[in-house]
Amino acid sequence: MIGRVKLLVVISQYNFDAMKFLACSLALILIAGCGPVRLTVDDAVVSPQDNTLRCSAYLQREPIFGIRHFSPGSRVDFIADGKKIASVPTGADGRAEVSAPFVPGSANRLDAVAAVDGTTYRGSSTIYDWDDHRTIVVIDIDRTISRTDFDHLVLVDGEDERSTPLSGSRRAMETLARDCHFIYLTARPRFLLDKTRMWLLDEEFPVGPVIASPGLREAIRRTEYKIEILAVLRSRWPTVLIGIGNSESDEEAYEKSGLLTLLVNQKHVHTDHPRTYRFHNWKALARFFETNRDLLADPDKLTIAIKDDTIASLLHRPADGPATQPAPP
Repeated sequence: MIGRVKLLVVISQYNFDAMKFLACSLALILIAGCGPVRLTVDDAVVSPQDNTLRCSAYLQREPIFGIRHFSPGSRVDFIADGKKIASVPTGADGRAEVSAPFVPGSANRLDAVAAVDGTTYRGSSTIYDWDDHRTIVVIDIDRTISRTDFDHLVLVDGEDERSTPLSGSRRAMETLARDCHFIYLTARPRFLLDKTRMWLLDEEFPVGPVIASPGLREAIRRTEYKIEILAVLRSRWPTVLIGIGNSESDEEAYEKSGLLTLLVNQKHVHTDHPRTYRFHNWKALARFFETNRDLLADPDKLTIAIKDDTIASLLHRPADGPATQPAPP
């Protein structure tokens, strides 16, 4: 009982989305008992200069209160283009990770297979071939591009049929996709990874890797989790330069990671950071991006502007009204 009280105290310190996720997830677990074993495979990205592919998958069970059970030492086979390219055991955290020889363009799907107690588990993800000289935009999902029905998302099997795209988000992202790559970074737990990918595909959002949190604990401490992930992403891809979100936690994570921060659909976000811009809606953000396309679509120029703290003087508001709310000086 003390543990449950402590958990509720911790939950109360975080935002509504995290609380909703946890409440729905715990309800699902209490109904179904200890969750099933899941094998989820991370999306992979390669550039023309790469000759290896980072393969990563998690084999884990999500039981009550977000305390995960793992299967350390379980061997995971990674398969691309119908051929096994690597085989590695899971670690103490249930993660199997390895770099395997790979020819860019030779496959666009990464499969994984593992066996636990005589049962075979399978998962798959997408291999993205990227131009390493394009700006990479990190995008949050819930309340940024999705009006999410959390109850249906977590508690109902099958596709997410009740969450809907926020007005203008898909069209704006289609515009940005002409010049940028996208990474969808969400605090949703990994057991929702495949469901999230399917929703993005069904709603015809631009393609891009989807990164979900390892479990419920990371979903609660979403700001710290995103900062950790962004540090890894930026070390691998220096052109990760823009973050789009809607909440104070997104704002903090992007700012501390050195990104140009663009916030939509959030009237009550306050900031004094010069790299943060707020927008009433996605239409205003798209107009802002189009006005500043020469800078935002050029990762070399944008990197220098962020590093030298000159970006505020280089960005321009659209001429048709106060659609953006730049941070005060």
